[in-house]
Amino acid sequence: MAERDDEQLIELHRLAEAGQIATGMAHEARNALTGVLGFAQLARKRIAAGAVDEVGEMVGLIEEEARRCLAILTELLDYGRPRAQVIGPVDVAELVRSVERLASGRLRLAGSTLRTQVAPSLPPVRGEPSLLAQVLLNLALNAMEAMPDGGTVRIEARAADGAVEVAVTDEGPGVDPSVRDRLFSPFATTKGGGTGLGLFVSRAIVDRLGGALVHEAGERGATFVVRLPSWSAP
Repeated sequence: MAERDDEQLIELHRLAEAGQIATGMAHEARNALTGVLGFAQLARKRIAAGAVDEVGEMVGLIEEEARRCLAILTELLDYGRPRAQVIGPVDVAELVRSVERLASGRLRLAGSTLRTQVAPSLPPVRGEPSLLAQVLLNLALNAMEAMPDGGTVRIEARAADGAVEVAVTDEGPGVDPSVRDRLFSPFATTKGGGTGLGLFVSRAIVDRLGGALVHEAGERGATFVVRLPSWSAP
């Protein structure tokens, strides 16, 4: 029963996050569609002016923007759709790219930017792509909210002794020492609003996958590190 409750909590949290990132992704999709409309209007003018030889370039740009819009909407729909959870090897580079596509628009609307760095030739990790994406998205959105005036969120993936670590770092004020000991407890929060379930759910997911989620205090900002065993590790 407890495991079933955990799964329901994780699914509810996923849907809440999907709603949160939908605003940013809708903004990105609108920009892509605005580009499609603009290039289509330009192509029509070129045809009317008899400059048919220039239309091919316009059509190529329309296709490019349409594909970008389709990729944005597909990513969001895939993230929000319930699915069977199958543990297997996960490509970390593709995982980070997926999170970047989901989170970038939301961060841009908040005046922040996302920077990613993935070490070359990382081994696949043991996990489930949608669950790991949920964890990294939650950490990235938390990092964004820690910087109300904007800043840079960094996601860095690196090898670490038979495992892979993915660190999410912000440029905010850091975690108040008074809440560090209960940071991963249910309803503990460093924000003015919200339930504080994000870190609790994220750690539960990572624990279930045989990994660890820890907070690292630095001179500035906060860093949360997800450590996952490589798929080839015993």
